[in-house]
This record gives sequence, structure tokens and C-alpha cells, in this order.
Amino acid sequence: MDEITIKKINALVAKHFDGRTRTDFCNACGFSIELFSNWIRRGMPASEWTGKTQHAAKIAEVLQHEISPLEICPGAGQYMAAKEAA
Repeated sequence: MDEITIKKINALVAKHFDGRTRTDFCNACGFSIELFSNWIRRGMPASEWTGKTQHAAKIAEVLQHEISPLEICPGAGQYMAAKEAA
């Protein structure tokens, strides 16, 4: 994830989770803080690009769609477009 996306996610987590921790946010999304920290350091996994996982969509949902899945994982755009067309 790029620095701008990380800052936006952090701001939205602070807004929607009212001072609670990133762990609370990750629990609401259904994944661990360790996994989320890996994504911040390394980017979203290839399984997002293939559609095998949809973590970016879940993050967007938990943050009330104030950030799009494509902002979180731009590489998933091709899969998301194909899914919407089907």
C-alpha cells in the first residue's frame, strides 16, 4: 500500500472506531493485525488480484465505503471489473 492510502485508512479507522485500536478494526474486518501489518509493509496479496480473497472490499465495507477497494488494492481492478460484468 502506498503512504497516502495508509494515511487515509488510518484516518478512517480513527473516525469510525472512535479511539479504539487497529486490532478492533482488524477484528471487524475478520483478519489479524499481523496480516494487516504485512499488507501495509508489502502490499495486498496476489490472491486479491485473482479474486480468491476480497479483503480490500471488506476493509472498504467496514470503513463505510469512504475508501474504495481499488484505492486499497489497485491491482484488483481487472478482477473486480470482470466480476461486476458477470
